[in-house]
Amino acid sequence: MSHAVLAKPAVRWAFAAGAVAAGAPWFGDKAPYPYAQHKLLNLPLPYLTANRLDAVLRPRPGERVLEVGPGTGLRSLHVAPQLGPHGRLDVLDIQPEMLDHVMCRAERHGVANITPTRRRGRQRRR
Repeated sequence: MSHAVLAKPAVRWAFAAGAVAAGAPWFGDKAPYPYAQHKLLNLPLPYLTANRLDAVLRPRPGERVLEVGPGTGLRSLHVAPQLGPHGRLDVLDIQPEMLDHVMCRAERHGVANITPTRRRGRQRRR
């Protein structure tokens, strides 16, 4: 993929979301990762380091970014400060426990530009 294509913010974030999904050990699982096992989400992924994430995303001060399924906020706490005081990281999850976890971590680390949003899961057709 060329750098010109990655320069478009929508492409960068879609690429990052795909990288996260590809690197996750639960790749084939279609259900949300259960909060009861949230400590596993803090284990380092060999192909998704902070440096690699920065190289792909290149977060800039003042940007507004959406993170879908932030888990425990491991990457959220890395990206949000780079957006600066006028930027914002919106985290979207279907599990209120995950959002609460992210926000508690953000408060402990003094990160104030994360906004949580809960979205209910998709209803199955019968």
